[in-house]
Amino acid sequence: MESSLQQYAIALTHQESVTPPDRKQFELTEKILLPRIDDVMENLSIIREGVDNIIKRSLKKNPLPKPQDGEKPPETNISPTKYPIGYCHVIRDYVLSVVKANERNQRLRGVQTLVEFHKRGGIVKAVQGIQHRKYFQNGTQAGALWIDVANDTVDPAKPKVVHSWLETSGFQNADDPTLCAEVIESYWQQEVFPNTHFPELATLFPFFTIDSNGVITIVPSTTGLIGTAILSDLETTEHFLFSSRFSEKQLPKEFAELIGRFFYFTEENPLRSFHQTGASREELEQVFARHRTMIEDGSFREFTGQAREQTSTFNDLSIRLKEKIFRRIRAREL
Repeated sequence: MESSLQQYAIALTHQESVTPPDRKQFELTEKILLPRIDDVMENLSIIREGVDNIIKRSLKKNPLPKPQDGEKPPETNISPTKYPIGYCHVIRDYVLSVVKANERNQRLRGVQTLVEFHKRGGIVKAVQGIQHRKYFQNGTQAGALWIDVANDTVDPAKPKVVHSWLETSGFQNADDPTLCAEVIESYWQQEVFPNTHFPELATLFPFFTIDSNGVITIVPSTTGLIGTAILSDLETTEHFLFSSRFSEKQLPKEFAELIGRFFYFTEENPLRSFHQTGASREELEQVFARHRTMIEDGSFREFTGQAREQTSTFNDLSIRLKEKIFRRIRAREL
């Protein structure tokens, strides 16, 4: 029987991740969706055109719609003049909201198909992950199909709305911290460093990122990353910190010194405890051992909530090096 913590972790992985389609999903996909897929794609394309017009008008008044935590691409990639590049989350959510608002509109046969499919037990949900191991993407799972209504947000020359079988779509869940770090470096053009400085957070939030403006962030883990870490008994984050190609990297001392102005080592509040030179491997191993005991006794769920709050507190500070110092570091190390 699954513990309440395991159920919590499984629920986290399902929130934003693809649910592997079972026999029922394949049967419903073949019976309901595929025969009417042209109607579905036509309606979604029409909706996407309308969404484009609304967002473009909105951008003239309010240049940067604020994505949710963890979804904001680097400043160099999201810009009103570059729309739709970087707006996959905004577009996908807007299209789905229009679909939901038109659930009773009988003139939209494609939307009615999705409604019927869902009522019969078909999965229709928003997902986020990694496409072709190259970039982050937000899409929609419909049974055994992958539907992307923002397919042009990396390359505007591509069709706006596409679909395929999930198994051939090149999409995978963002549940591996090592792969996520690699994509952040290549796609977002940000530097990634292992989080050995907040050891109590490292089991769920194993790395920092530094963007092109010199802002350092503890990357807000997706619910999939957190859930998978718990279900793996923290092996995914342990591998990142101890065995990945990132494990030997060290946060530039200038950033560590800057963070030290806001945080310091304290035993009274371990989550806030900052090690300016980084915790040793032995110290990190002790943290992992202690957190695994918490997973066993079920107390790790409460800790997870506290860790997420502390990470948000850190990121809300928008800690940033002065431009002159940052340029010097980039020339030297980054």
